[in-house]
Amino acid sequence: MKTLFLIFGLFLTFDSKAQGNLQFNRVVFIEADTTVSVVSGTPEPTNVLVRTIVVPNGKVLKIESINCGGCGYYSTYGYAIYLDSLPLLPTPYFTNNSPIWLPAGNYTIKYYSTNTATQTVTLSLAYHFSAIEFNIVP
Repeated sequence: MKTLFLIFGLFLTFDSKAQGNLQFNRVVFIEADTTVSVVSGTPEPTNVLVRTIVVPNGKVLKIESINCGGCGYYSTYGYAIYLDSLPLLPTPYFTNNSPIWLPAGNYTIKYYSTNTATQTVTLSLAYHFSAIEFNIVP
């Protein structure tokens, strides 16, 4: 009886797949940088470094890491990185719980601020996303 269960278990194991129906396609690196000058007493730019990510039909994108040049320092000026309406960095609502899986569709990455500048300053802003694109194999 034990042998029968062992043989049955082996057949089930041989039929399993590690990642189901995903097949590696390519590595994707998304980056943007700029310098923004703001004048004291004026509204800061609300949408800076806007980029669109297009995930084609039949593919998924797995964001592995997000790096932000100036996010920690410039968060005092109210800048954060958003993926569509989801705040990514820096914010208490998101702790960079990578990976982030994106199904087929269009997505917008941007620096965003709703503050009014309290001093005249030049900001250097940048972000870098590392991701892996997979084919969905039927």
